[in-house]
Amino acid sequence: MKITYITHACLLVETDGLRILTDPWIAGPSWGGNIWVYPPAKTMPEELVDIDVIYFSHAHEDHFQRECVDRLPACVREEALVLLPDFEMPYFQNAVMRAGFKNIKVMGHNESVDLSDTVRLHMLINDQGDHDSAVVLEAEGSSVFMQTDSLISVDEARRIRKLFDIDLMFTITIMTGIYPAFCDIDANTVIQKAEQKRANSREYALRIAEAIRPKYAVPYASDLCYLGELFHINILHHHDKEAYLSELSKRNLGVEGIRMGPDDCLEIVNGTVIDRSIGKIDDSYERLATYAIEMRDRVHQSWLEEHSRIEPFIDKLVEHLAVNLEKVFSGFPEPHYHVLWRVTEDDGQCMCIGHAAGGGANIVEDDWPYDLRIDVPAFRLRRLAHGDYPMGFLTLQNGCVRFHRHVENFTDEERNYWNKLLHLRLYSAVKK
Repeated sequence: MKITYITHACLLVETDGLRILTDPWIAGPSWGGNIWVYPPAKTMPEELVDIDVIYFSHAHEDHFQRECVDRLPACVREEALVLLPDFEMPYFQNAVMRAGFKNIKVMGHNESVDLSDTVRLHMLINDQGDHDSAVVLEAEGSSVFMQTDSLISVDEARRIRKLFDIDLMFTITIMTGIYPAFCDIDANTVIQKAEQKRANSREYALRIAEAIRPKYAVPYASDLCYLGELFHINILHHHDKEAYLSELSKRNLGVEGIRMGPDDCLEIVNGTVIDRSIGKIDDSYERLATYAIEMRDRVHQSWLEEHSRIEPFIDKLVEHLAVNLEKVFSGFPEPHYHVLWRVTEDDGQCMCIGHAAGGGANIVEDDWPYDLRIDVPAFRLRRLAHGDYPMGFLTLQNGCVRFHRHVENFTDEERNYWNKLLHLRLYSAVKK
């Protein structure tokens, strides 16, 4: 079984005459133009011909990215078997169908499918309630676990070990999200929290490795960067695969760590890696900076697209935001939790909403007392109102907003508020 690392969570597996592709985000930005794949893929979507099977782990844009899937050869979208997890909601399958895929199989938790006489795939839906999944691929006497972004529990990892005796694991070693770099707190706290987040991510990944005990572990699903005006975020929110591999070696778990980059490949037979082609990886910020320079025109195109909506104007936009906040938060269990929304145009014009969660949302001054403040550019809300973000408000939570809280730690009230925002829609603000 030959496995080529394309980039991020995209792998190309070749076994028994099959070509199996996973999570092909290898071109273009995701999450409102904020996040770009890095290191960049050396293989482009148009080159992925003769694909027999595609596995999409979940609907997030860095795994199911429309620009990338639209650039796949038409014959792939027409003929490839597409495997999806069953989240018991049709939105993911519908999105994949809209992208032009014809041959779709939705699989439940623990469901298996024989891809050939010698290749079997097992679907593992996240056990923590997230709409995410992982798979185990069995072929040529080897078992390969592909975790994707599925932050499974340690108990689930132990169960996987008992079921499959994993030989090779592709594992996520970083937790994403906008905290702390997008939070307006003092500099020392940002630095401390960013390092703590990296350490917590490594520790989680190491606990998963300890529970599964594969022979080999490859860190992946963390090849991304911020470009344009968000470039500085890379210093705080960066992956550190070398730190994970170093700590993995120190733990003496009997797991060999392997670092792979774009177009690196390995071959595994009967549970043993018998061949590997691994290139040198440059993690320096100097290399990332030169990539940012190379990408300036492409980033500017994305910026223009994000600013392409000019309506509704800010007064109508804020009015509809207030109305929809009241709808979404009707019956919210923390009615005394106060959130100040600051909606700002590029020219500095600003309008504010004071939202008593579970109660009213009204136009206020920017000195309105709050528990949480959310700063959002008006152009982002316009894109949301026009339905331009497939993942809705979750896109805004991936680099489109800044926020401030008066307490240092994440409270249950704040968590509940952010989670509820995932249901926010502004379609009524757009004239049909």
